[in-house]
Amino acid sequence: MDIFTELVYGTRQALLVGVLSSILTLILGAGIGILGIFHGWVGQLFNSLIQIFVLLPKLITLIVLATFF
Repeated sequence: MDIFTELVYGTRQALLVGVLSSILTLILGAGIGILGIFHGWVGQLFNSLIQIFVLLPKLITLIVLATFF
């Protein structure tokens, strides 16, 4: 096979993996978000989980900044 054919087949597989992972992430995130709006302990649990994932990028940035300063 020539290089272009290998590139086309590799791109097809990479796009398939990328699209499927984004669809799975969308479904999982929407499910957790929907469960987070309920009242009671289920909603509170999933709302806390959402808040942890929202905080993580900020926490990593603060740790790196604290290391430099």
